[in-house]
Formats: sequence, C-alpha cells, structure tokens
Amino acid sequence: MAKFSLRRLLIQDFSSEDQGLIGKLAPIVNNAFEQVANAFSKSLSVRDNMAGDELDLEVTAPINTSNPIYFKNATKSQVRFIVCGQATTLRGTAPTGTPFFTFENSGTEVKVTGITNLTDGSKYILRIYYFT
Repeated sequence: MAKFSLRRLLIQDFSSEDQGLIGKLAPIVNNAFEQVANAFSKSLSVRDNMAGDELDLEVTAPINTSNPIYFKNATKSQVRFIVCGQATTLRGTAPTGTPFFTFENSGTEVKVTGITNLTDGSKYILRIYYFT
C-alpha cells in the first residue's frame, strides 16, 4: 500500500501577481490530487478499478470454431482482451504454456473460438480476466 505526503497549493505560497490564477486553479488541482492520493492509499483491485471482470471457465479441449464456448459479458462494453491467470487441470495433461484466447463479441456473450496450449481431451478450469 502506497503512502503519500500531499501538499496543497496555497495562494500565499505564490507571488501577488500569480495569486489570482492560483486562486482559480488551486481548488481544482487540490481536489484532484486528494482523490488520487486517497485511491492509492487504499487497496486497489483490478475488479473494482478496471472495466472488466474475472470468472472461471470449465473447458474440455479442444476449443475451436467447431467447438466454441460462450460466457456472459457482465460489462456493457465489448471485450477487448482476455488473460488467463490460472489453469487447473481436472483431467488429463497440464497446459503446455499460457492459454491464449481467440474470441468474438456476440451481443451480451463472448464466443471463444480458440484456446492455445491445451491438450485435446483434457479438462481444465481456467481463471480468466477480461477487459473492455
């Protein structure tokens, strides 16, 4: 957790020529930096601070255009990318590398048409994070 020492803009810290401008800018700048410092002094999480979500997908390889899988997009925007944070093997062979997703947005669902590095016939739980 980050610790910040925040110093506010004060009119009296500036020359009399600049005090008029500082008087107009200080409330805006001070408020903005207070909000940033407040956010960084608390625990930030991807789920709370980015447009996207996380979920667990149970899949049996292969996943391809003939055997796609779908998941509900909980956001109001189209998914831009998917990251696999964890792959748990339920049956078969462990993944040969980090799973990479090929997908398309389909209304409120995401259609996954490919996942690399999974062994055909093996079953996995993939913890994914998707971002919009």
